Amino acid sequence: MVRIILLAASLIPSYLYAEQIPQRAVIEEIRGQVSDALVAFAEQEERCMESKKKLPAIALQEIGLTESELKDALEYHYLKNLVICSQSQADQLIIYSQMLSIASPNQEKQSSATSELILRDRIKLTKLRQEYFKISKIQRDLIESVKGMDRPIDLIATARMLGI
Repeated sequence: MVRIILLAASLIPSYLYAEQIPQRAVIEEIRGQVSDALVAFAEQEERCMESKKKLPAIALQEIGLTESELKDALEYHYLKNLVICSQSQADQLIIYSQMLSIASPNQEKQSSATSELILRDRIKLTKLRQEYFKISKIQRDLIESVKGMDRPIDLIATARMLGI
């Protein structure tokens, strides 16, 4: 009990000092962090998009999926790989955006909207995952063994090659 009281007493001066820092300066610093995180996220997304590859159509066709299953598999892996590719930068952007929303709740709707867009992709990925996991485990294993399936996918070019 004495330790808790001593800990609380030691935190009071730092809390009081933190309250003395002008709120505007804190908000501006967080805005800078949001801006830097947004640039890093955009640059990483661009690198991810530039690294997209077509998947081998023959390997996918040999798995024996229905057209619907094939679309589900491609959509799931497309989004999953893009999310993974920029996950670190997206996470930082979400954190800083939420910090800004908390520090300045009445003024910072745009930063909140940015993190909401990223989170909507993750929700969509969860929905796609549910559809993907309706495919048999054997077929999912075959899909995941296709060369390039673990990297950003050129979804349009792959779909065209498959005629879907």
